[in-house]
Amino acid sequence: MGIEDLFRKIVETSNEGVIAIDPQGSIILANHQMEVMLGYGKGELLGLHARDLVWETELPDFVDHWLKLQQGLGGRYKRTLKRKDGSPTVVLVSANPIIEQGEFKGAFALVGEFSQYQQISRELFSAIEELKTLEVIVNRSPAVAFVWKPEEGLPVQYVSENVSQFGYQKEEFESGTLVFTDIIHPEDRERVVQEGREFRKEGRNEYFQHYRIITKDGKIRWVDDRTIVNRSPSGEVLNTYGIILDVTSRVLMEEEALEAEAKLRAFLEASPDLIYLKDTEGRNLLVNTAYAHYFGLQPGDINGKKDSEIMPPGLTEQCAQSDRLVIQKNEPIRAEEKIQNEKGERVFDTIKFPIKGAYGKVRGIGGISRDITELRRASEALKKQGEFLKLILDHAQDLIYRYRLFPEPGFEYVSPSATRITGYTPEEHYADPYLGMKIVHPEDRPILEALRNDPVSFQKPVEFRWVKKDGTIFWTEQINTPVFDETGRVVAIVGIARDITEQKKAQEKIIESERNLRAFLEALKEPAVLLNTEGEILFANKNASLRLGLPPLENSHCCLWDFLSGELEKKLKPLVLNAVEGKGPISGEIGIEDRTFLLQVYPWETEDGRVEKVVLLMIDITERIRVEGEKEKVKNALIYSVSHDLKTPLMVMEASLDLISSSDPERREEKFLEYSILFRNNLNRMKGLVENLLLSQRAILSEIKPSPQTVNVFKMFGETVSEMRTLARSLGVELEEKTSGEPLFIEFDPELVRRALENIISNAIKFSKKGQKVTVSLEREDHELRFVVEDKGPGIKKEEMEGLSQPFRRLESAERSNIPGTGLGLFVARKLVEAHGGKLVLESSPGMGTKAIISLPIK
Repeated sequence: MGIEDLFRKIVETSNEGVIAIDPQGSIILANHQMEVMLGYGKGELLGLHARDLVWETELPDFVDHWLKLQQGLGGRYKRTLKRKDGSPTVVLVSANPIIEQGEFKGAFALVGEFSQYQQISRELFSAIEELKTLEVIVNRSPAVAFVWKPEEGLPVQYVSENVSQFGYQKEEFESGTLVFTDIIHPEDRERVVQEGREFRKEGRNEYFQHYRIITKDGKIRWVDDRTIVNRSPSGEVLNTYGIILDVTSRVLMEEEALEAEAKLRAFLEASPDLIYLKDTEGRNLLVNTAYAHYFGLQPGDINGKKDSEIMPPGLTEQCAQSDRLVIQKNEPIRAEEKIQNEKGERVFDTIKFPIKGAYGKVRGIGGISRDITELRRASEALKKQGEFLKLILDHAQDLIYRYRLFPEPGFEYVSPSATRITGYTPEEHYADPYLGMKIVHPEDRPILEALRNDPVSFQKPVEFRWVKKDGTIFWTEQINTPVFDETGRVVAIVGIARDITEQKKAQEKIIESERNLRAFLEALKEPAVLLNTEGEILFANKNASLRLGLPPLENSHCCLWDFLSGELEKKLKPLVLNAVEGKGPISGEIGIEDRTFLLQVYPWETEDGRVEKVVLLMIDITERIRVEGEKEKVKNALIYSVSHDLKTPLMVMEASLDLISSSDPERREEKFLEYSILFRNNLNRMKGLVENLLLSQRAILSEIKPSPQTVNVFKMFGETVSEMRTLARSLGVELEEKTSGEPLFIEFDPELVRRALENIISNAIKFSKKGQKVTVSLEREDHELRFVVEDKGPGIKKEEMEGLSQPFRRLESAERSNIPGTGLGLFVARKLVEAHGGKLVLESSPGMGTKAIISLPIK
């Protein structure tokens, strides 16, 4: 009798059911005991699918075990089977996969009544020892069968031939050349041996171990070891049987699964979206932190709870409806949900999807909710912005267009301003794709052609002439932006065209004005240099070239700083930079060799107030300083103040007259008004300077005698502030007026008090930076009238405060910043106030501004 016949005889006579299943799950072998156990006749089980024998409630578990068998994982579990007559029977199933060359070929199982399983198992393994009839099955299986002697090191009594999958031969173990512990990984060996001893000592006849072995070529493999202990009637261990299954792929998969799970969990926790899983009863199984925090909870506070326990009623019903819809349709749904919490109403874009089990049955619901409140608001804002942009485009003064190059050329958009600028309507542009080229002046068309062939130059402004529908020629400035497709090809052009005809004419006038300025500067005896805002020399007259040692400068773009050094650079460069920043005419003194020069820098401003160039004058004051050096300090200061402070407005007034007379006749009236205002401002400045000089002389000689008269204080105060506001505006300073109370009439000399108030306000304005505010207040307290002037300027040092009561005394900050002045304003104001029986008080500290208070008695 062959081994195969012997095996079949054992199977048929076994007291335990034996069943074999093909890769598709159909039964290909069932012994007589199996048929009797389930009430089937001979051969009736063959061809049935294994799931047909499983009780309905255990089908999901059957599917899970079947998937594990396909992965090479056996198992032992209790199962409820369905007999032929429909009644249930509880059995114990021990199932193992059949794997050949890594491919799943099916499975076999031992099935016995649950109470008799231990006895049947011993009988079955006793049959393996005596007859080895299962060797054919074992050798085809990925599981390696071992029989170990009860000795130290686990010498092998028997091993199946498929031990070759680990690189070893059957004979190596059975001859004693190798003992089993030799192939156990050194790090696991002691544990495996010790566990086996303890299990056997406890009297356990079956146990499971998981450890690593070393293959013959040195590789590490993970195995599952199911061991059965064979004992004598007296309980003595005769030998042990082991089924060793290589589960390396499973371990790797489990590690990958754990890693994937960790990554998934990290993703869930890092996601700002609300992510959740729940069962069909609405109980939350898993939520990420974002979901929990949205409801003011922790994930552990939510898991296992229903929505009704964590959400408001309205939201609970909303979620329940969408959950029911997912279960009903058995497919994902997407909806927009509005959720109210302490932050107000939020809008969420929610995707819910079914979690399916065996046979596609819904076993749970998953959801991802993204807060799109800000996105929705942005979308609505963008829509409004688009509408607003369309409105702007349709009403833009410039011509705006989009021209398509591919697949067919043509205008896609032309703003309505095209009609006004070119005489052609947008519809005419749409009808003729080449109209854009036709309206370009014939001499300038090559410029447009060059642009088309050089997309890099598109965004650079380009100027050329257009011809209107009525034949009028005008200049335009265009900025074109290329539109690329995914291949990098230019498929369209977006452009803006502006009529710059008047700008061109203005530029020509500017060029003419600059030509005249150069001629004027060349005629000056003093060294004069024209610079741009970067310090590059645009023009230098002969005297400047000689004095500063400049080379020929035509078209050289030389920078003035390259030719300066030492004290000259230190003095001149800050003056020029201050002028560029719009701080007005700046001056300073410098010694060059044996001469002393007054450096004066004037900003050249465009019509919009932007400084474009600066003019540098070097006035030789050597003789004046020599003569003044022999005079008293007061007289020196007086002469210097007159020559310095009167000359600037005079030069500006003279230049204003020259510019008015040289202006275009058509714009002379407009220029006359502009420069008349400038003329008057400088005239007022001269007038104030002269008045201060005269009053200072009278104050020094104690000859100030007020002529009191009844004065409308509010009117006088308002007129004074209004006049000073012109000075404030010219320096970019805001002048704020504050009054309170009823109209007030008091006796004092209005001209002297007005002059004192003007001097104080003027100082506050001059020491304020551009953009700062000066506040002037009129107050009455008991029998005292107070004028209060407050600024945010640099303030006054304590040690400088007392010196300000003397004439011609100026602050260090004024000298350092080249703030114009004579040092008489505060001195004169104090004398005028004291002549009325009043007092002038200053409150100041460095960096905190200054507060000046004029107090006059009310009689």
